[in-house]
Amino acid sequence: MTNRLSDEDRRAVDLVLDRPDGESAEVVLPSPPPSPQSVQSVEKILSLLQSMPANDPPPDLAARTLRRIDQALAAMNATAVPNVAQRDPQPPI
Repeated sequence: MTNRLSDEDRRAVDLVLDRPDGESAEVVLPSPPPSPQSVQSVEKILSLLQSMPANDPPPDLAARTLRRIDQALAAMNATAVPNVAQRDPQPPI
């Protein structure tokens, strides 16, 4: 099952993330503004995520990413349709 944010939840996330320094400040409220319950839920989830330990990325992450990009480009080039001008240098009569 895939959970998706409702429009109200999206507005609550935007509101919380747009606050300077995470503090309540003068901000432009989305229309219609999210309910206080939605804002509190977003704040709870974000505080939970913040308390999770941040793992360092694997040392070979960049190399693996570049290798996958190269593989995808090679696959795209292998399936590309050649240009007609490249296949037949002689124009039709």
